[in-house]
Amino acid sequence: GPRATPPIPEILRNAIVEANQLIFHRGMRSHGHRGMGTTVVAALISGSTLTFATIGDSRIYLVQQHAIRQLTQDEGWSVRSDDGWAGRSPCCLTT
Repeated sequence: GPRATPPIPEILRNAIVEANQLIFHRGMRSHGHRGMGTTVVAALISGSTLTFATIGDSRIYLVQQHAIRQLTQDEGWSVRSDDGWAGRSPCCLTT
């Protein structure tokens, strides 16, 4: 039968791991690309759930009404879901 779709955090995590492997291997094959890296900021809204992922020193902020809330930190990488933003006034995500 058909396979179930993995949860969104798992999809984001897998995509980031795969991209990281491609970048790493490209750097190993090409002297000019050795040691290269990148940052990642990704966000996906599904229904009332915001799922976001970051790697490196890029942050995600949620801007609503007169408040700005930092959703991520600079260190390492994370994939998280947040239902706390849904159903409120219009908002904006920014990096």
